[in-house]
Amino acid sequence: MRCSTGRSCTKGLACAALSAVLVLTSACAVHDFHSRLESVAPGARWVLLPWMNRAEAPRVGERLEPVVMTLLLNRGITNCQLPPEPSLEDAIPILSDRDRFEWAKEWAEGQGFQYGVVGSVTEWRYKAGLEGEPAVGLSIRVIDLQTGDTVWSASGARTGWSRDSLSATAQRLLRKLLAGLVVPGANP
Repeated sequence: MRCSTGRSCTKGLACAALSAVLVLTSACAVHDFHSRLESVAPGARWVLLPWMNRAEAPRVGERLEPVVMTLLLNRGITNCQLPPEPSLEDAIPILSDRDRFEWAKEWAEGQGFQYGVVGSVTEWRYKAGLEGEPAVGLSIRVIDLQTGDTVWSASGARTGWSRDSLSATAQRLLRKLLAGLVVPGANP
């Protein structure tokens, strides 16, 4: 192919194609981080608190909690655990995300945990249209349970390809967000 100047346009077309690919792939994910997590005691105890569901799909936060626990362990945070299920005198489960969170936070404070990992699901759906791409939005915070301060946070959104599942898209996003969680003494 020749341009009007008589030179080959192959290099220009390749640059344009590469630019288009970069724009398209970078538009699929957004990430923001904040950290004040400077020094963590080597024996600090961590707890994964219940996640809040702000999406339309039911109980998404509960489905993500085991995935988050696995990724925390992979990041080297091995002294982390889930709170037990509350014992119920009247056998009615706690269904409210806020109530589950408050119960677990109170339990964790009483057990002497130093850090709590909590998150919220802000989007969990397949986009409308022929392709039906999965779209996921998540926020994660690490809170110091002694002071109540947020010492680390990350938020992100990601869309997958039409053949991706919501959970696979969420796991990719979680892995990317948690990569920003640098804990001194942990071996990721």
